[in-house]
Order: sequence, then C-alpha cells, then structure tokens
Amino acid sequence: MIKSIWFWRATFGICLGLTLWGLFTPMPPEPGFQHSDKLMHFLAFGSVSVSGRFALREVSWVLFWPPVLVFSLLAEFLQNWLQPSRFFSGWDIAANVSAVLIAWAAFSMLARINRRSECG
Repeated sequence: MIKSIWFWRATFGICLGLTLWGLFTPMPPEPGFQHSDKLMHFLAFGSVSVSGRFALREVSWVLFWPPVLVFSLLAEFLQNWLQPSRFFSGWDIAANVSAVLIAWAAFSMLARINRRSECG
C-alpha cells in the first residue's frame, strides 16, 4: 500500500476534480455503451471515497463517511439544478450511494481485521 499522505491527497484532489467536472459540465460525456454513465458514477464516487479516506485518514469516520454519503445523494439533485440541460436519474444516485457504501464497508472490515491482528 502506498503510505505517502501527499500521494493520496493529490489523488483525492484529482478524483474529486474529475468527479465534479463530470457532474457539472453542461453536456455529459459520450456514452461508451448502454448505461455506461451508471458505471462512471460508480467509479467516480468509489474513487473519491477510497482516495479521500486514505488522504484524510486522520479524520474520524464520523466526520468523513456521512458527508461523503450525503454528497453522493445530493450530487444528482445539484447537477440537475446547476445544469438544466442534464437529466435527473435515480439510478445515478443508486450508483453513487452504492459506491460509497461499498467503500465504507470495505474500510470498516479492514479496520476490524487490523484491530484483531494487533490484539493477538
């Protein structure tokens, strides 16, 4: 695992910037295949969640995961409000939220495994 905090902070900044760009550009990227936008939402919010958690590892989970989850829920509403040319999709919200929840669950399981291995 890469331990450099600066690497993870740079990666988080890039992932967050690309996610915001993808969400708030006037026209969505060209679809590669049917429902590819759902995959892009999932990958974007998954990468923001994972890189953000590594970048902000000193922040408690209470201060990290709930805001990320709220952002994943509100992003589609904000997109529709800020860019009327874009269409609202509940499936995009599902992709956003599922990526965050999967990342949260994975980090929680890894933390539990690490605690057990440290205890004996």
